[in-house]
Amino acid sequence: MPTMRPHRRKQAYEGDPMVPIDPRRLKAAIGANTWSIQALATATGNHSQTLDHLTKGDSPKRCRRSRRQALAEKLGVPEPWLEGLSVAVPELSGVPHRLAIRLSPRLQLAVGGLLRKATNALHRDLRAPDVAAELGRRTPGKEIVQTYLPWFLLELIRLDHWRSQLTTWRPSTDSATLSRPEAAGVLWDLKDLYTEEDDRTGLAMVQVLEATLDPWFRGEARLDYDRLRVLVGYDRTGPAPGLPYPRYQGQAASPAQMIPQIALGVPE
Repeated sequence: MPTMRPHRRKQAYEGDPMVPIDPRRLKAAIGANTWSIQALATATGNHSQTLDHLTKGDSPKRCRRSRRQALAEKLGVPEPWLEGLSVAVPELSGVPHRLAIRLSPRLQLAVGGLLRKATNALHRDLRAPDVAAELGRRTPGKEIVQTYLPWFLLELIRLDHWRSQLTTWRPSTDSATLSRPEAAGVLWDLKDLYTEEDDRTGLAMVQVLEATLDPWFRGEARLDYDRLRVLVGYDRTGPAPGLPYPRYQGQAASPAQMIPQIALGVPE
């Protein structure tokens, strides 16, 4: 078989420069999509040995731009994310950026899938006439509901959240930074979060939440938004005297019940 001459090889790649690609994110995206290296190579017109090399190690690799573009399209992830830039997958846009980018690539993709299903179910609930009318009378209304849901679900996959709820364990951080004033149970963005143990727990909790919320995702059951607020630790008392306490008001299928009254501008 004749060998391509150097100048012809250069012409073949003209306009297709070498660009960086993050092996950890590539490997996570392949795993999340349940592709095998061989199948993905065939689907994108690559050699399996080439893709296998690109998934090895932690340091950035380089490949042709057209190859990275094809991989991002087939894997359903943004190309800048696959490049390794300081961005999260689109589904995490409602989560504080400084926190979202600390999630490992595989946990970002898993949480992104959970939030995508939850957001679709929330939008279905928001279309109910009584909910639309209720939120229409509040400022802010629908927007703040859409902001709180991803934050709440992210709290529920955190190992430190459940440890602090169920044991006397507390993070080795200044207690003044642990929670929002209006949210007794909500932890802040702590420096010691997202170790390998947190990552494994987070992946397991995403699976638990997806299985638990599946009837809601499919429209066969309604979400108890008030119970979700309680699980996360938010209070409805606002500036009332005494320590905030997440009192359960009773099963409530309206997304408005997920939000503390003080955040919705409801007078006490």
